[in-house]
Amino acid sequence: MKTNENASHPQSPSAALDPARYRQVMGQYPTGIAMVTAMSHDGSPVGMIVGTFASVSLDPPLVSFMPTRTSTTWPQIEAAGSFCVNVLTVAQEPVCRAFRAEGVDRFAGEPWRTGATGSPILERSAAWIDCEIVNVLDAGDHVIVLGAVVEMDAPNTELPMLFFQGGYGSFTPQTMVSPYLNVASNLAFVDRARPLMESLSSALGCECVLATSERDDFLIMASAGVPSDSQRAMIVGERVPLVAPFGRTAMAWAPESDVDRWQRKALDDETGDAAREMLDVIRRRGYSISIEDPSRQPSSSPTVSVLDPGAELPLSLEPVEGQVQSISAPIRRGSGAAEFVLGVYGMADTSAEGVDNAARALMETTRELATHLDDH
Repeated sequence: MKTNENASHPQSPSAALDPARYRQVMGQYPTGIAMVTAMSHDGSPVGMIVGTFASVSLDPPLVSFMPTRTSTTWPQIEAAGSFCVNVLTVAQEPVCRAFRAEGVDRFAGEPWRTGATGSPILERSAAWIDCEIVNVLDAGDHVIVLGAVVEMDAPNTELPMLFFQGGYGSFTPQTMVSPYLNVASNLAFVDRARPLMESLSSALGCECVLATSERDDFLIMASAGVPSDSQRAMIVGERVPLVAPFGRTAMAWAPESDVDRWQRKALDDETGDAAREMLDVIRRRGYSISIEDPSRQPSSSPTVSVLDPGAELPLSLEPVEGQVQSISAPIRRGSGAAEFVLGVYGMADTSAEGVDNAARALMETTRELATHLDDH
């Protein structure tokens, strides 16, 4: 193992680059999630979750990952001189959460064995790559670790876990064939909805959006009108991952198993728990009132930022002027799940009275549209 201390350091093009903007742009690129493991000097397993694993070279076989300089686990891996990259499956999301927690046995309940280098191999991982460290390169607030591949295998067929736009999920192969498999059957309903949407958007001075949930995505199916402020209009056909708390109007009446999956995809346990509590508020109210949440990191998706900034107005409070971002309500068949969601945003009047009037008009529209569900 050696460290390149003479690597050149490119000058920063702009010292004023906004970190939040950097993360927002980079959030558009989905990354795989892996756990890098090693055996510490006292014989206990150590590991760290990374989204920076990459294949580097075929001849010779080299891979890399990039831990932060502030990592407390990386020095233990470096001291071991070897590591194993375990590509996590979507079913191993609890492993991710365990490795973010403090004061717990992070390997508890996760079967593992040692590989040729002595590093732990997670037996349920989608793939594993056992390596010896051959170089460590300086890279700003990270280091680049190069590993020579000793052994590797892909023992499981479970789909790998992905991190995208602030949440965990998985790749669905069918969506690569046609991302609009269910849209054709809904076109008749969209045609019936459009005149009512246009009337609603005109009355409220806003944009009205019709959406539906498909698999693990939220699909914008139709829009009418334009927002009264400078917010961007929705793009029909745009898909956004259903990651808690986004999409909570659809989730409020969803089957429990769907809600559990949606909650698990949240950025952290606190966000997921808070999102689940919002569902009860929405069910009791009958619709969602989305308000700004200053504590939430800006989403890399404009659709999420506009339609769902992350907080739900409590039942006990009246909104203040300018606080409400959007209002959305389910379109349901009887007491069933929400087959569609109708939302309004960019309203001209966001006073408490204006929000009440908008919610009342929205609910009247969804009730009328619900009578047409059997027609599509």
